[in-house]
Amino acid sequence: MHSRHIAPLAQVLIFVGWFTLDTLRTNLGAFGRDFHFYDMAAIIANPRRLQLGLGDNSSIITVPFAILCLALILAPALVPSRFVTAARMAPLALMLICGAFLYHMAQQDLFATNHSADFTTSLVQLANAVARHGGDLLARHIGIGAGTWVAGAGALLLAYTVTRERKFATQAAQ
Repeated sequence: MHSRHIAPLAQVLIFVGWFTLDTLRTNLGAFGRDFHFYDMAAIIANPRRLQLGLGDNSSIITVPFAILCLALILAPALVPSRFVTAARMAPLALMLICGAFLYHMAQQDLFATNHSADFTTSLVQLANAVARHGGDLLARHIGIGAGTWVAGAGALLLAYTVTRERKFATQAAQ
């Protein structure tokens, strides 16, 4: 199958994974929350949203990120040929960057430590320890949704088309 036939299939897989299927799922007893990939910017900005839900004010972050996601999916078909390689690698890069940022932000302390008084510092450290314990409990109840796997497969397939085209280009040049 030629890469010009593979790329649209990969773009469809990414679209389905990012916009229709769940990327993350939290399940805390009777409370279950599902998140799409386009919600990732809001979750990265405030990882507590995994527990509490997105809320009404998350659309300020979610809508621009959803537009970015859609633009990255459509980019390989719309950009000039010299930028096609970068456009085909962009969805995979975005998924990896979001995963790294989410991991980093989830590791941060919930409460900032100010070094004003020993008692206050001790209370803040206690609150952070309790929050970390709650985060560890939540981490056991977070699952990767089907959207992650479908979009990941599509992003890898789209990135593969770049290496495949380069291989054929070097063979043709010889």
